[in-house]
Amino acid sequence: MEITHLPFLEVVKDITSRFNKIPNKDFVNHGKYAIIDQGANIIAGYTNDETVITDLGYPLIVFGDHTRVLKYVNYPFAIGADGVKVLSVDTEKAYPLYVYYFLKFLKIPNAGYSRHFKFLKEKKIALPKDIDEQKRIAKVLSECEALIQKRKESIELLDELLRSTFLEMFGDSALNSKHWEKVPLKQFGEIITGNTPPRSNPENYSSNYIEWIKTDNIKEDNIYITTASEYLSETGLQYARTVSNGALLVACIAGSIDSIGRAALTNRGVSFNQQINAIQPNRDIEPIFLYWLFKVSRKYIQSHAAKGMKKILTKGEFEKIQMIKPPFELQTQFSIIANKIIPIKSYFQDSLKELENLYGSISQRAFKGELDLSKVDISDMENSNKKNLEEVKEDLTDEQLDELINSFEHTLPSGEVPSNRKTDIRNINIRQYLRLPDNEETEGMEFYHTDKDYFYQFILTKGFPEGTFTLQDVERYARNYILGGTGFEFTYDNWKTIIFRFIGASPPLIEQFFDDTAKSIKLKLTDEAFKV
Repeated sequence: MEITHLPFLEVVKDITSRFNKIPNKDFVNHGKYAIIDQGANIIAGYTNDETVITDLGYPLIVFGDHTRVLKYVNYPFAIGADGVKVLSVDTEKAYPLYVYYFLKFLKIPNAGYSRHFKFLKEKKIALPKDIDEQKRIAKVLSECEALIQKRKESIELLDELLRSTFLEMFGDSALNSKHWEKVPLKQFGEIITGNTPPRSNPENYSSNYIEWIKTDNIKEDNIYITTASEYLSETGLQYARTVSNGALLVACIAGSIDSIGRAALTNRGVSFNQQINAIQPNRDIEPIFLYWLFKVSRKYIQSHAAKGMKKILTKGEFEKIQMIKPPFELQTQFSIIANKIIPIKSYFQDSLKELENLYGSISQRAFKGELDLSKVDISDMENSNKKNLEEVKEDLTDEQLDELINSFEHTLPSGEVPSNRKTDIRNINIRQYLRLPDNEETEGMEFYHTDKDYFYQFILTKGFPEGTFTLQDVERYARNYILGGTGFEFTYDNWKTIIFRFIGASPPLIEQFFDDTAKSIKLKLTDEAFKV
């Protein structure tokens, strides 16, 4: 594969000045047009003001000048007020999706909250001379990225399953909605604050005798601490504080309040530093229950930290925090459930790491021209630059499309799921239920009811009347109902909200369980789902 290296500004043009910037105070939660900013989320908010939309053709690439976040946008949008660069690719020289992945591959130095576009402009872009080769690379990386996202979603679903199980068994721990006994943390076990053996004696740190854990070994989504990068010697151990297997280590000193309360269990004996408070639990405390108690009570724990520049939860304040203490037998029941999920989550996390390593390896070799991708089919990419709205025009007249776009406001249901469900919907559709005449005047009027639970019941019962399904299956099926760019979008987060809403209904509309064969969470509609 022949590769040429062109200066960034020969391939990419900064067109930010042609876009209207929307201040944060003008964002709305739902609307016709997306607002893209430099934050981690793809969409920061919405606007209904079409006068602020600049239609310069799509796709475009958005770069966070402060954050270095890159986004590939293929629909009409406005930009946030600060730190956004909108980039247009010269399609005579490069395929936009390829350029997007190449820019993600580049190592842009972190200059803090300074501007970073100046570094990007200095780069050269490695371009296969054949545009089709660029498309093949983009397709492979896109599919690999999709696998990574699905694996992340699987891990998130496992956590959601355990979280919902915990809340079902124990209720809201901060509110104590199930009226359990509440006791200070010092009654859960021995509270120990870590320390740092004297650095003045290098021999304290000169061997791999015992791990010395720091807060960066307490990961957000890991139930157990990771391997330490620094160890103490047998001499250093004499000055250290330690815990054994089954202790909970909690981050209690941090620069940000968000890091306070982050917790992980030990599965071996370790020492640890003074930024960590540990609980070596008593015999009537199940360690996995304790871990999840902290995980679901994070905000409550953070509320006890000092409010200064440095966020600190002292040992004295920590051990006084009142927490629920359900019977040990119930803690054990939860632990049995969790122990079935933990190894699966660990397997998924290992798989995710392998996929991310694979993505990195493919990227590196592809951008050096070392991969033969000649057999990759790119016939489905010819029309990939088509705007989202065009995909629905085949089924709607221009007037109908304009009418629908102007009228939609996608609001999810709120409050309790209605329990007085009586009408069987197995043999009717939503239009029949709403008694909408079958004519052009009522076309699309069912979409006015997105704030009603029955709207989603009709989608689910028509798509999955029998058997099991996954959240990903729901998302794929529901794409038939998407009108891109209107703010009416069945996103993964929206469907997750609906699914867990229906699981938590009384009686539930959806049951969830773990499929041992497929090693994944499966969903199944209950009889209640077929009644509105």
